[in-house]
Amino acid sequence: VQRAAADTPSVLSVIHTHDTPPTYIKVNKLTESFQSLNDAYGVPRYQELNPGIFYVVTYAFLFGVMFGDMGHGTLMLMGALFLVIFEKRFEGKKLNDLISPAYSGRYVLLLMSIFSIYCGAVYNECFGIALIPFSYYEVDCGDG
Repeated sequence: VQRAAADTPSVLSVIHTHDTPPTYIKVNKLTESFQSLNDAYGVPRYQELNPGIFYVVTYAFLFGVMFGDMGHGTLMLMGALFLVIFEKRFEGKKLNDLISPAYSGRYVLLLMSIFSIYCGAVYNECFGIALIPFSYYEVDCGDG
């Protein structure tokens, strides 16, 4: 420690430790909910890669693969858009037990609904019913 040019001794003293420093992860409105999902599995150590940023796309996409339906995805999208558009109205207010988790995960719901609509279009499904009834190809194996 370098001494100052003063008559009084320094207050600063170096303490050597083997403890790891705490992890600080910067989040914004979009990544906050995904980081909470990541923290449920464990917080990365100091100077480790934070997998929370990969959650933004992979979590929502895998939900869309599992829940691929254009109709239900559209209903989810309308609810998520309502929460995102009117987020200033809900901010700072005491919300009930039904709205509070949906509000805190509004961007998660938004991305999950978009991927659900996309996968529903790939699966050709809307409210559990095929949009184009005869869209599947028949396999002709012949007579033998």
